Order: sequence, then C-alpha cells, then structure tokens
Amino acid sequence: MASKRQTIVGVCVASLSQERYTRFLDALRAEAQHFDYKLMIFGCFQDLYERTPNDLGEKSIFQLLPYENFDALIVLTESFKDLNFPKQIARQAAEHNVPLFSIDRPLDGCINIRYGYADAFADMVEHLITVHGCRKLNLIAGIKGNPFELERTQQYRRVLQKHGIPVEEERIGYGNFWHGPTYQAVDDFMRMNLPFPDAFVCENDAMAIAVCDRLAEYGYSVPEDVLVTGLDGIDEAANRTPSITTAHQDTVGSIQKIFEIYSAIQNGREYETDVTIPFRVSFEQSCGCVPVVANDASKIMARLSKNWARMTTYDEAMDAMRHEVIRLSYREMLQHLASHMLDNSWLCLRSDYNSSIDSEVDFGSYESPNAAFTDQMNCVLWKNGDVTLYNRFYPLSNLLPDIEEVIAEHSGLVFVPLHFQESCFGYMALSLDTFEFNYEILGKFSSNFCTILQAIQQKERVTILNRQLESINRKLTELYCMDPLTGLYNRRGFYEYMDQHFLEDHGADDILILFSIDMDDLKAINDTYGHKEGDFSLCLISDCMKHLVRRYDSLAAARFGGDEFIVAGFFEPHTRAELEIERTFTEQLSFLNTGSGKDYRVAASIGHVSVPVASCDLESAINEADTLMYRQKQAKKKAQREAAGITE
Repeated sequence: MASKRQTIVGVCVASLSQERYTRFLDALRAEAQHFDYKLMIFGCFQDLYERTPNDLGEKSIFQLLPYENFDALIVLTESFKDLNFPKQIARQAAEHNVPLFSIDRPLDGCINIRYGYADAFADMVEHLITVHGCRKLNLIAGIKGNPFELERTQQYRRVLQKHGIPVEEERIGYGNFWHGPTYQAVDDFMRMNLPFPDAFVCENDAMAIAVCDRLAEYGYSVPEDVLVTGLDGIDEAANRTPSITTAHQDTVGSIQKIFEIYSAIQNGREYETDVTIPFRVSFEQSCGCVPVVANDASKIMARLSKNWARMTTYDEAMDAMRHEVIRLSYREMLQHLASHMLDNSWLCLRSDYNSSIDSEVDFGSYESPNAAFTDQMNCVLWKNGDVTLYNRFYPLSNLLPDIEEVIAEHSGLVFVPLHFQESCFGYMALSLDTFEFNYEILGKFSSNFCTILQAIQQKERVTILNRQLESINRKLTELYCMDPLTGLYNRRGFYEYMDQHFLEDHGADDILILFSIDMDDLKAINDTYGHKEGDFSLCLISDCMKHLVRRYDSLAAARFGGDEFIVAGFFEPHTRAELEIERTFTEQLSFLNTGSGKDYRVAASIGHVSVPVASCDLESAINEADTLMYRQKQAKKKAQREAAGITE
C-alpha cells in the first residue's frame, strides 16, 4: 500500500456477526465519519476457540494487517477466545509504533478500554431490593469459575449482605451463559422445597430470556409473579414481551474515549492507558418498571418479519446459486456469481488458484496456514454499480487494486477470509458504504462463496484426476499387454486383441491369415556381437512387422517371446493377401538390413496359414503356422550345411 493520505484506523474482530460486536462496529463507523477517519476492519466469523483447521482458515485474514499504514488499531479482544492471538497482534502493533486499543479485555502494553459490568450488575440487584422490595433473589450465574461469573456473583453476594439478606447457596444455579443449562437450573430449583423467589437475577440476557420461557411453562408470569433481570443489552432482550431489564455497554462512550485518547497521542498530551466505561442500566418490563403494552409486539414482529423475509430471499438466492454453479466452469461460475454479489465488493483470490485447478493433483500437499495468500493476488470480480470481471493482479501488500482511490471514495472497508478448512482461496472486501450493510449477510455470502470455490476446485480436480487415471490405465494396459522391447503386443495382448476381433461381425467366407515368424540365428548374433546387438536385431524384425501393420489396417503383430513373432489379420476370401504380406515383409527386412550398417544380416523364417473365420481355432492355426515356419527354418539350415560341405 502506498503512503497514506488520510487517517486510517484498523479494527480486528472475531465472531464478526455477533450482535454486540456489530453494534460496536456500527457505532464506530458513525463516529469515524464525524472525524473523517477511514476504517479498515479485518474480521472472521468464528471465535477461534477450538483451534480447528477451520479456525486456521478463519484467522488467516489477520495476516493481511498493514500495520505500517495504520494510525491506530482497535482490537475487540473479548471476541477472540484464544487470547494468544490478540497478543500476537499487539506485539506486531508495538513493533510498528501503532497505538493499540484493546476493548473489553486488557492486553499488556496496550490502551485498555474496559466496560464496568460489575457496578451495573450491582445496581440492578440494588434496584430489585430497594425499589421492588425483593428479599428472596435467585441467581442464575454463568460458567462457574469464569472471570465474568466470579465478578458478577461477587456483586450479588455483596449487595445481599449490604441489606442484611442471607445468601442461600441453594438459590444460586449455573446457566453457563446460554439457554440449555439455564432450563436445567430452573428445573433444579423447582424441585427444591424452598419458597418461590421474588426475582431471578441473571448474569446475561440469554439466561434471563430462558428463565422467562421456562417459568411460563410452569405457569408463572413475568413480572406479575416474579421479576427477572439480565445483562448485556442484546436486541432480543428489547424485542420480546416482556422486554428484559438489563444493562448494556456504553458503546458510543467507549468509542468517543478512544478518539479522545488518540487525539491526545497525536498532540503529545498525557492520556489514560486503562479506562473503565460504565454500563448503562435500562429498567424495562421484566422488573415491572415499564408497563407491558400489547401493541409493542406488533412493531417488533413487523421489524423481525422484514429482516426474516430479507434473509429468506437471500438464502433462496444463495441456494439457487450453489446448485447452478456446480455444473459450471470456473469462468462461467464467476459470471453467474456476479449477479449475486453485494454492492461495492471485491473478490480476491490467490494468484495460483487457477493454476492449482489446472495442475496435476498432488495427494501429499496441503495449503499451509502460514502462507495463506500469495505475494501477487488476483481481484477476479469487482462490483461497483455494474459487475466487472476485473481479473487484475496486484501486490498482496496493496490489499486491493487502486487502493488509494478506494480508500478515498469509501468510509471504510471490511475484509473477511475465503477458505475451506485451513486451505485459503483468498479474501473478500466490502465497502462500509454498501446500502443496508449487514454483517450477517456478509457471513452467509462469504460462506456460500467458499463452498462454491471448493466445489469448483474439487470438480475440476476430479476431472483432472480422471484424465490422469485414464493415462495411468493406458500405461498399465501397455505394460500388461505390450512387449517393452519392441512395442508390439505380447502374448497376452495378442490373445486379447484376437478375442475382441473374433467377436466382430465377419462375412460368411472371411478368412484369418496368420504368420509365424522366427528370427534366424539370434544366438549367434548374441554370442558374436553381444546382447545389445541381439536386441537391435529383434527390433529390426519388429520394425518390419510395424510396417505391415501400418500398411494393412486389419493386421495385428506380437512378440510371443524370445525370437518368436506372430502377425494375424482378417481378410475377405480369394484376396491371396498372404503372398503380398510375406513379400512386403521380406522386402522391408532387406531394406532395413541394407541401411543398418551392421556386419551381420538379420533373417527370419516364416510360416503362414489361411483358415475360414467361421471354423477357425486360433491355437490350431498358430500350431499349423509354427509347423510350416519350422519346416522353412530346417530347410535353410540344411541348405547352409550343404553349401558348407557338411554332411549328416
């Protein structure tokens, strides 16, 4: 990336589509626009807790961080369940002298922005006691031993003790911050022989909602029969009836504090490095402070229905796209995908994505998470109004083609990974100025696109693999059926060829012409000139036979072993082809001998038969041709002895 023209604030976040993080990012975007700061958000959709191959692919996006171009870096540290990873980012930021703001969880050497959960939680317990007169308060705690659970449980105990209310351990259950264990905690309490509580104090909103639902199954109404409070301020807590009394992060306050500190850093003023932003308590219907109004539900349902319809339409389009592209080529897939792209988005793939499709499959290789991207990337699609098949290569360090112009035109960019398990295809960038920007849709889109990329790659690789297997099978067939020295059929290959051609339709009077050819004096050549010359002489015989095969399409030639050869083919009757074939063989052998430059001449004995196909027995034909060939061979030897004056 070239030199900066404007202030760039980087952001790192995991679990990108979670409500509390998207709320922070939306507020950050609004505040950054006020200062004309540009945002570059790098996020993934998993919390990276499991350290699975999929997590490796997810966290690859953080390899892109252009520290040298950041004026400040914000890390939503609580979103990363593996704290080692934010620590690595903090070390890199320190090396580049980039001030790093760690949100909701402290990191050494960083500017830590904390949220004051404890005081807000204590305020709600205090409110139940002092305003509503509650004396019996059940606590639904989080994960036992978790820092957040310990902090909130401690506040619960402290406030009860402050008011002289004994802490009954039986009234403390653990819901592990989600609905399943919370249902069990409520069931466990209902089986106890204890007076029914005045209120359930829950350490987050998800558990408060679960308590309301479970109590309703037992016939209790909130807030008429019992009060309920939560914590976190999630949208569902506000959108249900009754709405949940809760406390939420002062997101705007924390962002304003970040920019205040950043301004102090820029101007050389002193600044705080550890700041606590209090939670804001919202007293709602579940504690009885706000009347339950029936028509509230209709507004909520209308809003949810609109969101549901939008997501359903999007899901249907994605399903159709997935099914459609499976049958398409890579280029066709990109053209089809273009119509479904989000506005102001870039799809960037590794420069070797195409070559990895086209190359041979290497079963021992895998993509290393330490090299998630190539030094040169390829922006294959860009949607800016009309979709463009961009196909532009650019340095990875630039993040996008024409990056300076892109930053100038948009308030911010979001980068998310494209991968299948630990194998990375590239990444996608999206402008924050996109109409109705939605992180949940972004997550669905990137997930679908990853599935498509993997399917296309696998389909193409299967095609390549099939071609490789066909080639291997051909080679195996050659090894199985062909003589390696001469390139002719071996005995097995000859019989398979003949079996196949015997099954073909032949005329009633068609004949099989078969030659048995045996090289003369191979032993003498081996003994006198060596086995290399013996092999040469065998190949010279085979070259004559290949000449026959090229000239007569119906012929097949084989080396039966040693110096024994067979030539056979099917012909119409009365052609007398056997005489022409023998003459052609003899002439070609003479021609090759003349041009060989050897001190010896290669000769062969020949025997042939012609038998009707209808009554042909192949073994009998071979034996008969062999007999005739050996008669010729014996006659030659006898003539040689007589010429030499040798008598028997």
